[in-house]
Amino acid sequence: MEESKIKNTEKSTDKDAKSTASTLKNKFDQASKNRTVKFIISAIKKPSSAFKEYIADYSDFKNTWQLPVFASIAYTIINLFNTVISKVYTAPHKTLFGQQVSASWNWKRLEKIDWFQTIGSSFISYLIPILFVAGVYYVVSLIFKKTSNFFRLLTIVAVATVPTMIVALVVTPLISIISAQLGTILFMSGISYGSIMAYEALNEEIGYKGNERIFANLIFMVALYTVFVLLFDSLLKSSLGGSTLPLNSLNNLFNK
Repeated sequence: MEESKIKNTEKSTDKDAKSTASTLKNKFDQASKNRTVKFIISAIKKPSSAFKEYIADYSDFKNTWQLPVFASIAYTIINLFNTVISKVYTAPHKTLFGQQVSASWNWKRLEKIDWFQTIGSSFISYLIPILFVAGVYYVVSLIFKKTSNFFRLLTIVAVATVPTMIVALVVTPLISIISAQLGTILFMSGISYGSIMAYEALNEEIGYKGNERIFANLIFMVALYTVFVLLFDSLLKSSLGGSTLPLNSLNNLFNK
């Protein structure tokens, strides 16, 4: 009787496992047939031809808003997972005095996480740069009297961030366990690949030629550097209690 019960339990477990695997496979097949998913996968493998093939489908708000929003949600989920792991897990290491510390998990540290702030800041910190890059390129295209579509530009930037997100938040942490140097190389490579993809696709979509391409991208970089300086200045003010960048002080020091 007991052997019969064990066999029945094993059969039931096998059926449940097969059913779960079948369900996951069906969902994966459905997702892979989705045109947006096909677009992203194709863009990662063949970015130049993929944007030419799919970008016309993303010319209005109705067809465009999901990509940047879902990309931001995906980033938020992955970043939240990494945040939780970094909080609760301590890797084996040696102290300054040479004492070996074993790996440990401390789940009580989760109580110190501000979940609302962590989720909100992750979502906004991913979405805002996408909107900023697309917005600046759109404004610059108007300066050069080019006919461009903001929603297409937004789609290009959103898709170009996907390989960067995958490499930076998924692949790099795993590889860094084996080699920190290799992890750093992969991290920078992911950023470079996404940046080059966005650069080429944006300029191709707008239609910059020759000198226009150079000066249009120069204007974009000036706008980007301006934002960086303003943000850095703001952060420095908050950390120094209201003081600004100490450039005047340095000038006075060298002029004495």
